[in-house]
Amino acid sequence: MKNCIAGVCIMNRLKLMAAAVLLLSGVGLVLAREGAVVVPLHLGPALAAVDSEHATLTLQVDYLSAPDGRLLHRGSEERIRWVNGEPLLFLGSGGQPLPAEVLARPAVWVRLYRQGREIPGSPFTVNPPAGSFRLTGDLENLLLLAEKAAGTVDATYLVAVMSYMAGNLDYLDLEATSYAITGVGPVIDSAGRWVGDPTGLVGPAGPTGPQGPQGDPGVPGPTGPQGLAGETGPTGPTGPEGPSGAPGPTGPVGPTGPQGEPGLPGLLPDGAAAGNTPYWDGSAWVTDSGNLHNAGGSVGVGTATPDASAKLEVSSTSQGFLPPRLTTAQMLAIASPATGLIVFNTDLDSLYCTVGGKWRPLSWSDKPSPGQVVETDGIVGALRFAPRGFFIQGSPESEPCRETVGSCQSESQFTHTLTRDLLVMETEVTRQMWADLKALQTSLPGDPSNTGASPTMDHPANSMTWWETLLFANLLSVQNGLTRCYYADETFTTPIDATNYIAGPYYCDWTANGYRLPCEGEWEYVCRAGTTSPFWFAEPNYNSDSCDSCTSGLLPNLEAASWFCANSAGSAHAVGLKAASPWGLKDVYGNVWEWCWDWCGTYPGMSVDYRGPTTGSVKILRGSCWHMDIPTYNRSAMRGIDNPNGRGFGYGFRLVRTLP
Repeated sequence: MKNCIAGVCIMNRLKLMAAAVLLLSGVGLVLAREGAVVVPLHLGPALAAVDSEHATLTLQVDYLSAPDGRLLHRGSEERIRWVNGEPLLFLGSGGQPLPAEVLARPAVWVRLYRQGREIPGSPFTVNPPAGSFRLTGDLENLLLLAEKAAGTVDATYLVAVMSYMAGNLDYLDLEATSYAITGVGPVIDSAGRWVGDPTGLVGPAGPTGPQGPQGDPGVPGPTGPQGLAGETGPTGPTGPEGPSGAPGPTGPVGPTGPQGEPGLPGLLPDGAAAGNTPYWDGSAWVTDSGNLHNAGGSVGVGTATPDASAKLEVSSTSQGFLPPRLTTAQMLAIASPATGLIVFNTDLDSLYCTVGGKWRPLSWSDKPSPGQVVETDGIVGALRFAPRGFFIQGSPESEPCRETVGSCQSESQFTHTLTRDLLVMETEVTRQMWADLKALQTSLPGDPSNTGASPTMDHPANSMTWWETLLFANLLSVQNGLTRCYYADETFTTPIDATNYIAGPYYCDWTANGYRLPCEGEWEYVCRAGTTSPFWFAEPNYNSDSCDSCTSGLLPNLEAASWFCANSAGSAHAVGLKAASPWGLKDVYGNVWEWCWDWCGTYPGMSVDYRGPTTGSVKILRGSCWHMDIPTYNRSAMRGIDNPNGRGFGYGFRLVRTLP
């Protein structure tokens, strides 16, 4: 089995290779050779100030062990490739191969120079084991085509295709076939046009590309033989000239000249399809020769409209090289997506692929891996990466001992899309962290912890109010030179500080890069780390009989991950001693409850960046604690509450930061 990216596994490659052959027509062949092992890097807007004209230029590359770490390798100059207005570097293609030390490291920082000056945004981070591949002649041909056919190939999708062809990515559906949408209602009007846009699935078709130059004319046939001369007259005056002979037969037509090189494909706009695929022209579905199907068979243009429960299948052609651009809601409206289908999620600016009927993000080498330590703060320690994404918040009705009553704490499920990448503290804030910040930012109140519950400085800080967590976060941001998140006004001009942190009101600048509490959805998302079970691990013994038991040894997997009533022995414990989650977070269950931003309220329907009601009386806490908390309180979906001035010795917090 091949290596996988983002859990994506094996698929027949014939369709993609056939499509690639079509795409490569008209591009000069590159001689077969063993290409360099490269790591793709998207530079994005960081290069705008350096190269606004998209000129051909090269950058000097250094490879580092950390942003300010030791030099691993001084590379050669690398040429920037502009693909659809996006700059790409293929690290290692400049003539000097990447050494094994660089290729084997899960995180390498790349410092880029031009004319001796470091470019904006440098250093960049890459993940060579997940994204490297050998740049063969076929892949170079594909890259040449992408550079030549401006506007036809998205840069990120190009990297996906190249990675697939190199064998790193085992699932890729170039043609994006078999979208299935239910409940479409009327689709054909009286004029035979497709009407209604039930999903916003496709946009209008792009204009046709320019026609290729005409082929050379064929060679003319040879001239026919001259006719016979007229008969000679008698001697004497010259007689009149005889009539001209009949013309010879026309020579055969010369062979047709070679066909001119085809023009480049026209730009397909967002979500466009072509050929026989129906597309939305702004007011109606249109198609060259209708190919919509319902559950009972073909529905041609102008025929009877299927009823609202019919399944509508829309198939694209090989020109669907740009993945469809869909919101999370539109993605989830696809009832039976084909395995390997790739779409671009416009809520998240990310590519997603279907595997086993589930959507999974495709991550690239210029982004950290989920759970990767991206920074280490001098006060609060390791910060781990949590990628933007969507998940099902809450618990299914079948989950044992879930909360079902109360407008505030019920766990009714909804799809929640989170549009910001995060850095998340690996552990809860400790008493030592509180003391370290207090020594530097003296306006922070003294450690409020109950020392009977947290006897050492490595134990979690406890007994702070919700208000004090906001002050701590803002002071930590100031200490690190970051933009504060919390303010007392909607215009973000009066920051929360020691003079106003109890009085409020409170507003959060979600775009700021400083420290803050997670909103409730962010907390559950990073806690689950892609899982859907009651806990982020399997606990076979958890059921309606054991969910409220404090018997030691009954739930061994939960005891390995959490301090709760079965194993806490009557106090909290030093942070970081239990098993880490798939994203590297420790003590997300047990030890102390963790304050969240949200007021408590009934969950909404499908939402993007939901942050709770605008007003309320109690704030959300998550994760359970050491003090008499039973197993069900440890579940990922469990919601705790208290007044913002509550000082429980089982209350603590964990901070996050928004990545730009």
